[in-house]
Amino acid sequence: MSAQTSVRAYRPALDGLRIVAFGLVALYHLTTIEARYGDGNLLSPRLLLGVSGVDIFFVLSGFMMGQLFIGQPANRRPTPLRFLIDRASRLFPLYWAVSLALLAVWLVQPDLVFGSRSETPDLIRSFLLWPADTAPLHAVGWTLVHLAFFYLVSAALLALPRRWLWPALGIWAGFTLVLYAVGAGQWTAETRLISHPLGLEYILGLALALLPTPSPVRARLLAIMAGMIMLTVAVGAALIDQDLRLLAPLQRVALLAPGPALMIYALNAWTHSQPSSRWLSLAGVARAGFALYLTHILVMSVIGRIWSPFALPGLLDNMLMIPVMLIASLVAAMLTERLFETPLARLIRQLGPSR
Repeated sequence: MSAQTSVRAYRPALDGLRIVAFGLVALYHLTTIEARYGDGNLLSPRLLLGVSGVDIFFVLSGFMMGQLFIGQPANRRPTPLRFLIDRASRLFPLYWAVSLALLAVWLVQPDLVFGSRSETPDLIRSFLLWPADTAPLHAVGWTLVHLAFFYLVSAALLALPRRWLWPALGIWAGFTLVLYAVGAGQWTAETRLISHPLGLEYILGLALALLPTPSPVRARLLAIMAGMIMLTVAVGAALIDQDLRLLAPLQRVALLAPGPALMIYALNAWTHSQPSSRWLSLAGVARAGFALYLTHILVMSVIGRIWSPFALPGLLDNMLMIPVMLIASLVAAMLTERLFETPLARLIRQLGPSR
């Protein structure tokens, strides 16, 4: 199978992993929302392990972007400008729409949006996804600040011949580690971003895309190994009651990136020529993943505010409202993707240069 055919082939397992990543983040936030609006906690605090969904997301994002480097001949790849327009058309419109909704609420009642923090967000930097000394208005905005930076570097990598990609990735990783080691994270918001070890997860994903696709037999063995690694990390963190949010950045990457990386590399071998009717539902949910990522907190919080005055002692109503929040978040995300995100992204791409 040629590289181009391989890249165009549909990978249901990777779509499934993407859903898992966004679902973990949603569950992570749902534990906080339940504790805030309900009477009692049905969800275990150990679901805070869902923060690892961000790490899966970064490795997978790097891998998917890496497909652009190998899927087409150099003269048919998107130009750096075309790449940035494509990425911006997916990243910014929906992020801005949700952020504007949050801003409207924040101006009236700040604690509903930013109640867990005392500092005021830098609204201009927040909307531009530019690093700042305060957290963005949107709770997941900090991850998109990282992603925007990764896309900028990826655009520069697109201009390189393929034979230079491995050295370039090595230089990027080495530069990140050196800056982190000398404490660049304490200099400015910008140096904190470019020196953050989370960049290594995206670089790892890019590197995986440059490797040959494993054979089906080897892929199954690698998938089993990856599952064992991820299960060991999850069980180990739960047993010692380790809050993954409190890990040092490099420790977090070392602990949370290898399992997903190995799983992504293995699942890449499971391909179909196109999404068949069997996989259309999975593909549809996966396409709505970014919309779910951006809207789930808002949807869950609205439902939580409605639920709060009627919350009963005990966990019976929690058992009802938690599925309602999850289902409502997924439905809202799929509608947002179909009616807003994808049509607008398509329009922006049509208005931009052809390559």
